[in-house]
Amino acid sequence: MNKNKLKYHKKWFEYNFINEEILANQIIEFNKGEDIHSEHYRYRSFLNYIEEQEKFEDKDIINFISLVELDDDQMMSSDALAKLFGSEKLTSSQIIIISEKLITYGNWAKKIVERRI
Repeated sequence: MNKNKLKYHKKWFEYNFINEEILANQIIEFNKGEDIHSEHYRYRSFLNYIEEQEKFEDKDIINFISLVELDDDQMMSSDALAKLFGSEKLTSSQIIIISEKLITYGNWAKKIVERRI
């Protein structure tokens, strides 16, 4: 299966943020041609990951940030990081870890951090 069709970095699989079944379903949907923007599928995967977790380990946060940094579409991936930052499942130290990265994306991100901290 061509993982590159939706531009997932191999670390998505190493970190268990997505699996082959989900990817297969996304490729089927992509091939229908209704949404040909690969970043939309990755964004949905970021949001699904946030939603599915009961809580986050610190390594999950580090891995999420790594995937954000690796993504070709920084506008989309930084927005996903902002969504993670808004999660009520984070510890105070995780909020700090995310905020330090998030503020590097500009004024819009700094405002989000200032509202929460």
